[in-house]
Amino acid sequence: MAVALTGGVGRWAIPSGPSQPPRVASSASPAASASGTSEQAVPNLLRAAVHALESRETVSAKLRYEAQLFGQRLLGSGSYVEQRPGRDHLFRLELRFQLGDSPSSLVNVCDGRYLWEYRNTGGKSELSRVDIVRAWRALERAGEPLAAHHAMTLPGLGGVPRLLHGLDRHFEFGPGQRGKWSNPPAIVWRVEGQWRRDPLARMLPDQVQAIAEGRADLRRLPPQVPDKVVCYLGEADGFPYRIEFRRQSPRAAEPSTDECLLAVDFYDIRFDEPIDPSLLRYQPPSDTEFSDQTENFIQRLKDGRN
Repeated sequence: MAVALTGGVGRWAIPSGPSQPPRVASSASPAASASGTSEQAVPNLLRAAVHALESRETVSAKLRYEAQLFGQRLLGSGSYVEQRPGRDHLFRLELRFQLGDSPSSLVNVCDGRYLWEYRNTGGKSELSRVDIVRAWRALERAGEPLAAHHAMTLPGLGGVPRLLHGLDRHFEFGPGQRGKWSNPPAIVWRVEGQWRRDPLARMLPDQVQAIAEGRADLRRLPPQVPDKVVCYLGEADGFPYRIEFRRQSPRAAEPSTDECLLAVDFYDIRFDEPIDPSLLRYQPPSDTEFSDQTENFIQRLKDGRN
């Protein structure tokens, strides 16, 4: 049995049971290539992917990432699980990376009511909690849209589906290229997005007129903000095998040359398989104090610092 989705380019067959976990290439060498004869306009491709993922009862995946931010190169790996019991959305994200000489880690757990974040960086531990219900109610009352920078949070509050939704909301994607993903072979859609005018104007308020006329100077974006995003979405399952946040290189001789600020690969992806319930609960250590970051979280969503 399959769930048929219409994404503006025909029919996606999304298996309703567990799928064979795909593998992806390393972040240094994307394995997808355009087929040359399968370029189509896919304005609803990300929305179809969100719909497909939200129809799953559970998702689990491993990930690896590489970042070039603030003059530093950061390599890491981790895991991601999510579950949708009824209307709730639970998830857990774990990241491991090296910060200088110290092994560091980040754990995010959403248990349906609270979002817990535990950080251990450079031997220093921090624990914080966000009251999700209070946060979203406050934003709804204020009528505040999510700020543009929040679209780059991985996976952010709401997991991978919300990440894709945020990308679709803040970036305008061009034609999709249908290609092959290796090891083992799979079919993916490569889609590239540029900032939409409204979020771009919020980041570059002194260029509102230029943005409206399509001649914005993207070199004036903050150095850690990309000027485009590239997604490789599985044709059979809608999952983002790879997401790249890219920025035109100021040192490049050719204007078309860009560099990758952040690349995230998901692999060993599994759907609708049982998840250990303990992964989706967080019990803070009795000897560890946590800080309530709900109000700060709300403000970050409003002004784009999250």
